[in-house]
Amino acid sequence: MFMFFLEKPTIEICCDQEDDMYYVGEDVTMKAELKNASNVLCVVWQTETPNGDQALDITQSKYKGTKITTEEARLCIRGCLDKETYFLLAAFSDGTEISSNRIRLNIIKGKLYSFECEFNVPDISLH
Repeated sequence: MFMFFLEKPTIEICCDQEDDMYYVGEDVTMKAELKNASNVLCVVWQTETPNGDQALDITQSKYKGTKITTEEARLCIRGCLDKETYFLLAAFSDGTEISSNRIRLNIIKGKLYSFECEFNVPDISLH
């Protein structure tokens, strides 16, 4: 008698920047890795809201470039402005659902620039 132990499916998401830190208006890309995931019916990007978790409407221009298939999931957020928490939810043919880790974006207000000013002030001498 043979016994097969299937590993439980998991989803891990990560951002294109290790510290999840972005400047206001910067583009963000998150990628998902589904492990041991067979019989996936659908995957849905979601965000946390004060009223509970909500599916993203990826047809909005804000999410242009987002790709969702049962093999690959990529979330693109154009001109990110908000500190939101995102995750991926997957549903399987046996009725189970799993969700990924959650990532809260750290949006900072602006880049720091260093510059020097030079003023040409006319010499005004009172004689």
